[in-house]
Amino acid sequence: MVTQTCNMIFYLCLDRNDSPYCLETLNTLYELQEEGKIRSITGLNFPPSIMQKAQENGFTLDANQAVCNIIDQRSITDYPANSDTNAKMLYSSTLLGGILTDPFFFQAGKEPDLITLSPNQRQSLSTVRSWGKSVKSRERVHSWTLFHKYILSTLHELSLEYEVSMSSIAVRYIMQKSTETGIETSTLGSLIIGSRVGFSEEWMENRPNQLREIFRFELADEHMERLDEVSSMGNLPELYPAMNTNFFEY
Repeated sequence: MVTQTCNMIFYLCLDRNDSPYCLETLNTLYELQEEGKIRSITGLNFPPSIMQKAQENGFTLDANQAVCNIIDQRSITDYPANSDTNAKMLYSSTLLGGILTDPFFFQAGKEPDLITLSPNQRQSLSTVRSWGKSVKSRERVHSWTLFHKYILSTLHELSLEYEVSMSSIAVRYIMQKSTETGIETSTLGSLIIGSRVGFSEEWMENRPNQLREIFRFELADEHMERLDEVSSMGNLPELYPAMNTNFFEY
């Protein structure tokens, strides 16, 4: 069977703000869409500035996927000003490649061995190290120790209080945070939670229940503020002054 139409194209944006190639590529994609070859065009890691530039030139993406989690919320804080682009926001890496889960809480002290991590987790670990740099200016200990002390421990304590998994707390926090900071519900398209092969059969059976429990509770204001406090202890925007650099990291 010959496929006549592509349902969705993900366009990974690697061009700088002053590059003309982004708009040229979008123009080609839209021509293919008008010909019926493509049904939907979604951006992947499009910075707000390029999203705005695309709209000014008559291009409107159906959605834009960007990294967002408890220690990297730059996608949330920078996009409200550009919410008139009408593109749905798809937040990925909400669990930092799985690092914001119960098994990693029990790895207190020593940073996980890189050989035991997936490629995505190794990449997420570099974000953890960057987050810890600004905290280390006040506490001279390893970044992982700080991350475990402030982020993982807080998620674990709240998971016990709400009787849910740590991952549910981490995802629920981003769901509520994206709404309270000004992004309309219609703009928040989805939170992307990945998975990979190699886990035990028991773990895979419990996975659907863990995902469902995200919608069975709501974090109290005091707990949202507590998570805000530990998240802001390591300030990524200080390390990466231009928000666009966030998208070229991945």
